[in-house]
Amino acid sequence: MASDMSVGHRTKAAPSAPAQRQARIEASLQRVEARLARLEATLSSLDALMTQAPGLVAMVADMGDEMARAAAQRGVSIEERLPAAIELAETLTEPQTMEALGKLAQSAKVIEPIVSQAPGVAAMAADMLDEWTANAAAQGIDIEARLNAVLGLALKATEPQNLQALDALLDRSDRLVEALKMADSLPGLMAMGMDMLDESIAKANAQGLSIPEVGRKLIAAGLGTANLIQRLDVEALINSGIFDPKTLDVVGRAGRAMVDVRQEKDGKAGAWAAFKATRDPDVQRALDFGLRFGRRFGQLLKKQLP
Repeated sequence: MASDMSVGHRTKAAPSAPAQRQARIEASLQRVEARLARLEATLSSLDALMTQAPGLVAMVADMGDEMARAAAQRGVSIEERLPAAIELAETLTEPQTMEALGKLAQSAKVIEPIVSQAPGVAAMAADMLDEWTANAAAQGIDIEARLNAVLGLALKATEPQNLQALDALLDRSDRLVEALKMADSLPGLMAMGMDMLDESIAKANAQGLSIPEVGRKLIAAGLGTANLIQRLDVEALINSGIFDPKTLDVVGRAGRAMVDVRQEKDGKAGAWAAFKATRDPDVQRALDFGLRFGRRFGQLLKKQLP
């Protein structure tokens, strides 16, 4: 009797093989159902995204068109710069470049902790940027206008002729440094020049000279010379031989003779005195010069006059 009860108890404690299969099937169905639920949630999110996709694509296209029009207004040709971008993409996909990028990707584990903190850092930076923008707006500063100005400056700086000018400037950086040093010393030089000018004016005043009066006379002389040059045929005057060194020598000697005679005592002379003076070698020399001058001058007048 006790033996029968023990056997019955063991039979009740151990489920049969069909019951075990049924339990496993139910567990598998529950797992499948859970996966289907997750798949349904994913598909719902994807459906929402696909619903918004046309609007997002249209917005991106509008932004691209607006950027293209703005670039065209600034004289930037997207079609001309696109080949450069394609060439850059080809460079990036070259084997050696890909190998370098692969090594960089392998080292990404080193910066993974930093990247994990990026969202928090970005949020903090965004908060700081918002605060800075609000403060700027409170001070009447248009951040967007200034960013557009910076973008325009960057476009101008990258124009070929400006890059060539910058390259030439960098080639002469040593001269630029010297020029900057001279500019730093310019205030001192100007102060020294002003001191020298003040000292010269003081000396002139001590000698009874009026600097303003001298300045007015110099200006008047300059204006008179300019008016004279405008009235005269300067080129003909220069080619006339008046400024030839020999001519200036003769004129200088004549002027010296006039000064010397003016300093002598005045007298009287008639035809007989003039005749007697012809025996003086100096007078004969002057008469010879005068006669030769008269002959040559007459020849020139004959050529020029009708």
